[in-house]
This record gives sequence, C-alpha cells and structure tokens, in this order.
Amino acid sequence: MSLSDEHRRVLEEIERAPEEDDPQFAATVTTEHFQRLRRRWVIIPASLFLFGAVLLVSGLVTHAQLIVGVTASIIGFLTMPAAVVLFPHRHPHLMSGSGSRSTRVLG
Repeated sequence: MSLSDEHRRVLEEIERAPEEDDPQFAATVTTEHFQRLRRRWVIIPASLFLFGAVLLVSGLVTHAQLIVGVTASIIGFLTMPAAVVLFPHRHPHLMSGSGSRSTRVLG
C-alpha cells in the first residue's frame, strides 16, 4: 500500500526530527549501526558452530590420548547447539533488512 503525499511528508519530518534535535543520538542509531549488529549476530554464531564442529571431529580423530579426544568431542558437541541457540532467528529484528531507519528505531 502506497503512502499519500501528506503521510510521506509527515514520515520524512519524523525521520529528520532526531537528527535536528540530537545529532549525536542520531549518529548512534544509523542504519550502518544496525547492519553491523546484524552481521555480528550472524558471524559469531556461525564461527562458534564451525569451531564446535572442528573440535568434535578433531576429538574423534585424536589418537594421542583418549581423555583429550573425548573432552574435545564433548566440548565441540555442546558448542554447536549453543551456536544454534545464538543464531539470529532468536533475534528477528536484527535480520530484517527492509524498512526505514525510523521504523527500526521506533518499532
């Protein structure tokens, strides 16, 4: 549904208001800030999952000492579900890439 000219003008005024009232605050809640957060909430769990998978496999193929291999495998096995819990589906507001800055800040 398209916005009328009046509603579009009001929306633009709402978007400009924080920049005019408090430029320092407006600079901290930019779209770039949310993009960095979104990227971070994808990269960290994915890296953690990969680390857990590497630990699990390395623990399975370790022939040096049994206790080291079992411990690495258990830590890797527990790390992978923890990464899945942290994955962005738990934070859907960080995954939405659409919408204007004001809807993300206010909504």
